[in-house]
Amino acid sequence: LERLRDICQAVLDGDDEWSDELEPTEGFFFGSTEKDDFYYQDLKHTVEGLNKVLNELDSYDFYYQSSW
Repeated sequence: LERLRDICQAVLDGDDEWSDELEPTEGFFFGSTEKDDFYYQDLKHTVEGLNKVLNELDSYDFYYQSSW
């Protein structure tokens, strides 16, 4: 989670090293394949959510589940 947060923040900060790491996904459920305002808003939302969770680790349990 920390790595995901850090990569999202690096992309938001304009770090070109990470720009290919989080490409938009093509498909009906995923929305646009462009790095548009929605893409960057999703990254910002991810960073904010992960910061909240990571600052309160004692209050959360984490589980991974794939639906694909």
